[in-house]
Amino acid sequence: INPEKYAKFLIELSYFQGGGSVTDEDKMRGNLYITERLRKTAEKNFLTSEDFLKSLEILVTFYPDDRGNIARLAQLTEKTNQFNMNKTPMSDADIANHINNHNKLVVYTSARDKFGDYGIIGFALVDKTSDVWSIDSMLMSCRALGRGIEEAFLEGLAQKARDANAKKLHIKFVKTEKNQPAEDFLNKYFSSDYHYDLAQQPIMPSWINASWKN
Repeated sequence: INPEKYAKFLIELSYFQGGGSVTDEDKMRGNLYITERLRKTAEKNFLTSEDFLKSLEILVTFYPDDRGNIARLAQLTEKTNQFNMNKTPMSDADIANHINNHNKLVVYTSARDKFGDYGIIGFALVDKTSDVWSIDSMLMSCRALGRGIEEAFLEGLAQKARDANAKKLHIKFVKTEKNQPAEDFLNKYFSSDYHYDLAQQPIMPSWINASWKN
């Protein structure tokens, strides 16, 4: 069976339709496992990782201060461990309060590719009160890691900061027993004092099509 056609068939089933709320994410779980197996099978047909990533046709969307999926964001802050720069579990009310604060920026990201929807997989809380924006929280679900989506998320935040004439990003990092992937990412793109220079070359992966939702 052609895995792409099988994925398309699964996605079109009404059972697997859903949005980004916590209930819908939970309902999508079985489909997420299936589409991930299909990706792994397809990857074996490529000589290089980059060729495989290009074949996925990844689309990433950033949502600023969107109230439609607060429950899912709260869930992410509670459950995400590996790629979590500063694990701070937040309630629905906490996130709503941050959205209401004009000095803060709440961003979440979703992604999909030709095999299916990853759902809502990233969250960031940014303090934008100075020309050095502070990323108080940045996390991503482990199921999205290793395909450039984390780089796309950081570059999306950087683009937003550049548009506001900020000079740098600063990220808060707290080491835990489980967040080595987050630390590795930080060491790759941030300075030793946890700053990211917005004047540097953008790091958006060439195989990802990313956009902001108005």
